[in-house]
Amino acid sequence: MKANPRLRVRGEIVDIPVAGAWMPTGDGRHNFIVSPAVRKGTGARLGDMLDMRFVIDEQDRVDMPAALC
Repeated sequence: MKANPRLRVRGEIVDIPVAGAWMPTGDGRHNFIVSPAVRKGTGARLGDMLDMRFVIDEQDRVDMPAALC
């Protein structure tokens, strides 16, 4: 099994569905980037701590827009 530098996950941040990847910063930490809509939905501000529940998703999955299928 190859190591993935990014770890794809799906779950919820404060009950808002999210999907994305934990990305390494290079110093041992990881970031999870969320859309402005998700951030606004949480009501969070910079530095706030939030609950996130997630499961590891298929690492080789590719999201295809319906128009391309």
